[in-house]
Parts: sequence; structure tokens; C-alpha cells
Amino acid sequence: MARGAETGKVSEYIFTPSDGYTPVAKGCQAMVSGPNTKRFPVSGGVPSVCATAVCLYNRSSRCIVMKSWRQAQILDVIDREPVVSQEMLRQKLRERGIDATQATISRDLRDLGLVKRAGDGAYVRPGVERSDPDGEQLRRAVSTLLRGYERVDPLLVLRTDRGQAQGLAEWIDRAQLAEVAGTIAGDDTILLVCRGAEAAASVEARFGAMVMGRDRRS
Repeated sequence: MARGAETGKVSEYIFTPSDGYTPVAKGCQAMVSGPNTKRFPVSGGVPSVCATAVCLYNRSSRCIVMKSWRQAQILDVIDREPVVSQEMLRQKLRERGIDATQATISRDLRDLGLVKRAGDGAYVRPGVERSDPDGEQLRRAVSTLLRGYERVDPLLVLRTDRGQAQGLAEWIDRAQLAEVAGTIAGDDTILLVCRGAEAAASVEARFGAMVMGRDRRS
């Protein structure tokens, strides 16, 4: 590409696909020619088209970096503690200074291939739920030992046969359900202390499904 004399105030850049852009003086435009030559006004010392490209590139790069960092934080959160819902995960991320919409979190979960563990419904990495025996053991314990339950928010009262409450409570404790703060077991009754009414309803529904599965098999 021919270059014009670089004298006077640079008022525009001449751009060709071969060598990017070249600053030229306003009076030297005629020295640059060719069917692929394009002229763009200067914006802050940089051609406006190039300034736009740089802006888009930087914005895209920041988005990619932010997404990778956010997804790394998601994996760290679920590795440290049971997370059973997208809203719960959103709160955990917010505690780390990451404000993400539920739609964004949903896409991240899909991109990461996270799945819900059978026992407590917590998000885990792919393949982890198959290597976690406690989830299935909790299901078996509940379906075998639980005889009845009643929700009194935020508590669940579980009924078993005589002498079986402590065994079931142990399996519940081992499962480390995110919704459960603790258990108190007697001889045939377990008091399940949940982390709020919503958590109690979630556990009630899960145990109910386990019991219904037992009844269907009977």
C-alpha cells in the first residue's frame, strides 16, 4: 500500500486488508488508491472502526474470563458443601461477590454438566453421583424404616417402628442433607430440624417419594 506524507494533523486513517491502517495527512489522500481501500474518521487518535473492534474484543475477552472464573467458583462451592437449588447456588456466589442471574447459573450448570445426587439432591460433578453409595443407602433406609411423618414448619416429625429411630437418624445424618440442620432421635420418633419452611417441604417431598416407591413395589 502506498503511504502518503505524514505531515499536518492526522484526520483520518486509510485502511486496506493487506497491512491494517496507516495514518496519512489530510492532503495526501490521493496517493493511496485501490479497490479495497477504505477511509474511516479518526476517533481519539484511533480509527473509529478499529476503536470499535478493540472495544468488542476487550468486552468479549472480559466475558470469557468472567465466565471461566464464575464456573470455577461454582465447582468450588459444590465441592465444599451440598447445594440443592439454583437459588441456593446464587446466594453462595453472591457471598463471594458474584452477582449472576438464574438464567446465567442455569447455563453454567448445563455447560459444566453438573447433575443432582440421588440421596440429597445436591449438585455434583458428572460421575460423582454414581460413586456415592450413601444416597442409595438413605433411600433404602427411608423406604424400609419410615412409617409416617408430619411437617410442623420448620420441623419434620418422623415415625419408625420401636427401636429403629436412631438407625434412620444416622443415615439421615450421614447423607448431610443441605436442608437439614440436625436430628434428634428417640426410640421410635425423629425430630428433623430443617433450615426453614421451604427446606422442610423439600425434605418431606423427597421422603414421601421414597415411601411411595416402596409402596409401589409392595
